[in-house]
Amino acid sequence: ALARWTTLLSDQGIPNPPPPPLQPVTATLRELPALAAPLRLPKVGGANGKQPTAEETRESLRRFIERAGGLLGIEPQHVSLVGVEERVGGVKLARYQQKPFLYPLRGGYGVLEVSFTADQRVTQFSSTAIPDTERLGRALATIRPVVAADKATAGLAGQTVNLTSAAGAEQTFTVPTSGELQAREVVVFARRRAADPSVIEFHLAWEVAVGSDDAAPRVYVDAVTGDLLGAAPAPLAQAMLAAIFA
Repeated sequence: ALARWTTLLSDQGIPNPPPPPLQPVTATLRELPALAAPLRLPKVGGANGKQPTAEETRESLRRFIERAGGLLGIEPQHVSLVGVEERVGGVKLARYQQKPFLYPLRGGYGVLEVSFTADQRVTQFSSTAIPDTERLGRALATIRPVVAADKATAGLAGQTVNLTSAAGAEQTFTVPTSGELQAREVVVFARRRAADPSVIEFHLAWEVAVGSDDAAPRVYVDAVTGDLLGAAPAPLAQAMLAAIFA
């Protein structure tokens, strides 16, 4: 990650960059520090003073992510664009989801964000991606769900579980006693081990939705043991749609 950081900034002529703040355990970029000059997306299209098209912008972002790959902990072929959101001041936020496993990745991991302006300046970017997914994927592929969907939701109502917000803050979430609990799909739920935060655990789990609110947190039940694992914010796609149409 540090080697890629140095190369990325050197390629853009930015001297003496400060060390980047990195995520715990995964060592992927947590945020962009203050720099002597702005990082920029590779120029694609926009000839004769015209603004790049949406397709050209996506290609520019793809090239940027590819060049920063080691810093972000991802392989470009394992990330998908979820959407681009307009922010204040003409800034746009592109969100990507890492999809390295047979099942979707959950728990706040696998999210890549790039904020940029119309003149291609990168104002912020970060990654909670999981490195070394090829090895992890082989191990996860040997595990099969044992707990049925209806068993995963039994007894959940009223239980309080730990929830890690998108900003990394630890909270608690109480499963409502009213409203339908629906085990929607089997996922890979990642969480830092309570007894040893330097370790990330990966569980095959049922993702349980509470009611019909797509922006509500999800509850995760181990699909092998039936243990209640915790809760996490709504998956990126649903949260993004909720923000766009709010």
